[in-house]
Amino acid sequence: MDKVTKINKMKKSILLSLLIMFSFFSQNLFSQDRKKMNDGRRERMEIVKKRMDNKDVKKNPIEILQLNENQKNEFQKIQTKYRESFSNSKNFLKKKRLELELEKMNENFNQSKIDNLFDEISIIVADIKKMTFKKDNDIKSILSKDQIVMFERLTKRREMIGKRN
Repeated sequence: MDKVTKINKMKKSILLSLLIMFSFFSQNLFSQDRKKMNDGRRERMEIVKKRMDNKDVKKNPIEILQLNENQKNEFQKIQTKYRESFSNSKNFLKKKRLELELEKMNENFNQSKIDNLFDEISIIVADIKKMTFKKDNDIKSILSKDQIVMFERLTKRREMIGKRN
């Protein structure tokens, strides 16, 4: 029985080490140069655009909404304001999901710890949805009525793409 206990402890320590290494590397990757991140986002956006049939999607949101210079500046400020918060929340969500998976793999898992992790994950997901709602409303506040209609169409498309992937 001692060997089994030692093996389980070794498994736990290895899994914990992997979790720590993963979160360390993910934080290091996040802190890389913003230009690289923006290039990656552009590439992903281009892939998403290619998947969609509508001609409007080939343009970026600023072009589709036909923003004036003041609106463009405000739009960029809003995007920048929320970018880091979203990224931090999504990284934290990944970390909590990993912790949950590790705990579920444990032979002698702790149900209350699993319940707490589910609760924490739910809170993070809700916070991300609240931030998205607030960001979208901040953007709508700088738009005309016609632009708001177009923005809502774009938002619905974004949601549909997210559901497909």
